[in-house]
Amino acid sequence: MKRRTLQPGATVRMTEGAFEGLRGTVESVRGTFAQVRFADWKLSVAIALHLLEEDPRASGNLTKTKMNGVGR
Repeated sequence: MKRRTLQPGATVRMTEGAFEGLRGTVESVRGTFAQVRFADWKLSVAIALHLLEEDPRASGNLTKTKMNGVGR
């Protein structure tokens, strides 16, 4: 299995679990866990990397298909 890498400062989205759908910022990565702070939370949460995906809306990686449903 390919090991996922995230950098501090990356914006991520939870893919499942109690925090599913929430977006946050990676504060640090240690092994297979990332410390993620969600907007307006005072504490960060340790979350397994396999539960996180980079948020394309925040990283500028949107394609036309994702933005408006039309592929050109």
